[in-house]
Amino acid sequence: MLEIFVITLILGLPIAIPAFIVALIVHLHNKKQRQNNLNIYGDPNYVSRFDADTMTNTANLYQPMPQPAQLRSEKPKKHREPMSSSAVMLLIGTALVVLSGIAFGAANWLSTSPLGRVFIICIASVVAFIISFIFMKLVKLRGTSSAFFMVGSLLIPVALVIASYYFMLGRWLSFEGGGRFLMFASAFMITSVGCFIGHKIYKTNHFVYSGLSMLSAALLFIALQTALIDNETSMSVFASVLMIFQTILTAIIYIFRVHEKTRFSEPIKLISTITSVGYALIYLSYAIATSEDPTFGTFFIYILAIAQLIGYGISKNQKWMLVIQTILSVMLAFITSIKLNNEELLSDAVSINLFLAMVTVIFLFNRFVPKMRNVFSVSIALASMSLGSMAALNEGINEGMLIPLFFSVLTSAIIYLYCFDRRTPVQIAAGLISPALPLVIASDIRIMLRIRHIAETPSNIHIVYGAAAIIFVAITAVITAIPKFAFDFHANHPRKTDIVLYANMAAPLLILMPHTHSSAFLVIPIIALVAHFCIANTMKNNIMAVGSGVLFSVYLMQLLEDYAKISDAAMLSILFSSFLMIMAISKIVFGKAIISKKDGRIVFDTALLSGWVIIPYMMDLGNISEFFVYISAAVFTACLIKKNTKDNIASVLLSISAVLSAMALFERPFLLTENEMIANKISFAIVAMLGAAFRIIWRKHEKGAKIASNVIFISTFSALMIDALYFENAGNTVFVLAVTTAILIVSFMIKSKVWFSVSSIAIAAIILYSAKDFLGSLSGWVYLFAAGLILIGIAAINEYYKQKGENVKSKLAGVFSDWRW
Repeated sequence: MLEIFVITLILGLPIAIPAFIVALIVHLHNKKQRQNNLNIYGDPNYVSRFDADTMTNTANLYQPMPQPAQLRSEKPKKHREPMSSSAVMLLIGTALVVLSGIAFGAANWLSTSPLGRVFIICIASVVAFIISFIFMKLVKLRGTSSAFFMVGSLLIPVALVIASYYFMLGRWLSFEGGGRFLMFASAFMITSVGCFIGHKIYKTNHFVYSGLSMLSAALLFIALQTALIDNETSMSVFASVLMIFQTILTAIIYIFRVHEKTRFSEPIKLISTITSVGYALIYLSYAIATSEDPTFGTFFIYILAIAQLIGYGISKNQKWMLVIQTILSVMLAFITSIKLNNEELLSDAVSINLFLAMVTVIFLFNRFVPKMRNVFSVSIALASMSLGSMAALNEGINEGMLIPLFFSVLTSAIIYLYCFDRRTPVQIAAGLISPALPLVIASDIRIMLRIRHIAETPSNIHIVYGAAAIIFVAITAVITAIPKFAFDFHANHPRKTDIVLYANMAAPLLILMPHTHSSAFLVIPIIALVAHFCIANTMKNNIMAVGSGVLFSVYLMQLLEDYAKISDAAMLSILFSSFLMIMAISKIVFGKAIISKKDGRIVFDTALLSGWVIIPYMMDLGNISEFFVYISAAVFTACLIKKNTKDNIASVLLSISAVLSAMALFERPFLLTENEMIANKISFAIVAMLGAAFRIIWRKHEKGAKIASNVIFISTFSALMIDALYFENAGNTVFVLAVTTAILIVSFMIKSKVWFSVSSIAIAAIILYSAKDFLGSLSGWVYLFAAGLILIGIAAINEYYKQKGENVKSKLAGVFSDWRW
């Protein structure tokens, strides 16, 4: 690779140098043209309208030509005399000599000995310096001269590297020797020296920045050389040495401020800062990568990094440094416990407890040292305590719960204390996570009781989770009562949000909901739910009482099933009576709305929203359970109607309730008969009552109510007619005729065209159907005779009204003119 680089460099120079000469001539020509412009206009500050460099400056583009009286008299500036032909010839001749040398080196590079190759590079460096001198003294192009000077300076370390590659400096300083990194460091130092000499000559800070950067790279290789042990690089030593260098550099710049005493304050500060950050990224990457199997260097890096972050974070008031030191401190605690566990010096449980103790110290340090305190550091430390507590509890199930339980309770108490922080976001965050650790404690204690056979499932569930629920409710009650009984504390630490209350009231519901099965300790969750219901109804929003009401009913049902040895009918009576009582409470106590506001509180109808859970328990309790289920559903639907319910919504709910009531009557435990004919009549009556109910419910929508009820009535009446024709019983026929006649009379009295027509047609149909045998026995001439009489009668009546100037149609229309459909 080195040979390819050198060959590419040599082959590229013949192209680069002529191009540079052409560019130089163009530059000199342009400079002469600018000199002519200066002589023409006489004002060195004048800007030509056609100067391409000023096309972006619209303010100067339209400036007027200066008047002769406005021309300023200035001392004439000294201008470099144009190059003479001799100078140009000297320049071209030098370029040709250089080209010939490059051509010679390129042609003979592969056949040249290693010493010759190094000599060629050295000659190239000398030539670069000579060209630099020519451009400096003769052409007066300082920028070009400095570029060649830099090339000459860089070729010196290149020659050194090539000499090392060919073992010309001895095997120890070769690429495979024990001093290889020292050789590279020396190369960078030589380059740095060249840069500083260049700064002294050309007075530009670019050389300073480059020289300092070379020194930074040299330090990196010195660290690698220091870490070279038995011709192998120890990454632990390398990272540690880099950290020492970074610490020294940072102290020089930010503590002792040595750079301020020099002329190169800004370059030194910038390059030193970049170098320190680069070194820090290298050694921190090593420390993080080796965290699972830490070495001495890993611990050294963590400790020194934490010390620096604390020192500079406090002295420079850099909060982000304190946050990073907290993260590194937690990681140091973690790798310490891992190392002791890997070395089998501590068991798993003890190592986790050690980690928990260390992060507790970290939290206390960040919380109570004033200059260390900030919300992010404290949050990270507290989160580490929480996670450590969870891990310790899980490990302590088999080895011991006392120490993990102590730290877990301590951590949980600290989180609850943050619910009274003066910052609202902190209160919200602490309130949301406050139940998490107690829930984990309860879960692990339950598992421990089961594994150690102290209490079997499900008894241990109801013991532990019931007790945990009671504790959550007690915590909520205490927090709620603080403003009343600890006024001074509340005044100094006001609670600005109720998040902690609702979070701790939701936790009991979460742990008790999946465990409604039977056990000897079922009474403990029931007591917890009663307390929960009472406390929830004292809060600004009693929505949590709905959950406890539902679970209370479920647990109570389970308790009755386990210990109440009563029949299904008795159980059904108890459930239905309880349900009606709860619905009555809903109508009396919460009669205005399902959700209402009262004295600044949001009040939910807890009786209604939790009472429905009784309905499913009525199923499968004998043959009459369906009747009570439908009736309960109808009552519940009707109870959804409150004083503030809109009329249309109330009508819909009442309609649903009426349908459910009709379904309940179909499943009635009374008025039962084996006679299908009578059973049909009862069913028709139920449907007819449903139609009447619809007519009453939707009375404010008369047209719709009339259509709906008529559809139901006519359907029922049609079914009644079919029933009469189906059974062909004299008593049944007389009953149907009596009902139809009654409908005919009522329709005549109320002048209803629909029911008068329907009942008349029905009576005629029944009579004809009943007399079908008699009519079927008559001879054909009887029908002909009857038809003739009917037609004669119609014709006579029609002629009679015609003589009076009327017709049958208009007469009939006059008779029924005041009737309604």
